[in-house]
Amino acid sequence: MCDILSVMSADTTTHERTKLNVAAIIRHFGDAANLARLAKVHDILAINHSVVRKWKERGNIPTPHLMNLIWLAEKIGKPIDLTHHTFRG
Repeated sequence: MCDILSVMSADTTTHERTKLNVAAIIRHFGDAANLARLAKVHDILAINHSVVRKWKERGNIPTPHLMNLIWLAEKIGKPIDLTHHTFRG
């Protein structure tokens, strides 16, 4: 399974990829501690704030966790649109 979600850009001459803005995704839930708390309260992910901080440090959310975050966002009434949390690089 792929660890990072990225797609090739339409411009194949630069081979740039669209990457997730992990910091923005975490901010969508408040902060690392709040994200971990929400995941626990809603029984979605068994993570703590240090795991979330490591995602931010690496600039990567493992795909299975990302899918759970999308579901968590829906469950708390704050749907997340990943197209608003990406950048080219």
